[in-house]
Amino acid sequence: MIELGYRSHQLDDEEYRQISDAYNRFFTKFAEAYADYVQFLEELCIEGLVSGEIAENFRTFTNIAKTPLGDLDTAGRIVYVATNTFLPDIDSADYRG
Repeated sequence: MIELGYRSHQLDDEEYRQISDAYNRFFTKFAEAYADYVQFLEELCIEGLVSGEIAENFRTFTNIAKTPLGDLDTAGRIVYVATNTFLPDIDSADYRG
């Protein structure tokens, strides 16, 4: 039982695992979709917009769009580690008393 101010809440391990899995699936799918989007932009730069001012501006946009790719991977790893160590950490703390 966790005391949160004026009321108590029971931590349901199975419900927590389901939510954890949902967050991890979300980050995985989102990162994959964003990587696909960036790949599409890159292909459009190569195949569709070969030269000119619009092509250069689009290349700049595509390069900027690549920036969050590493951040998405990092955020996904942080969520994965946090959600997969939370219950063991709580159990360990409970065991120690």
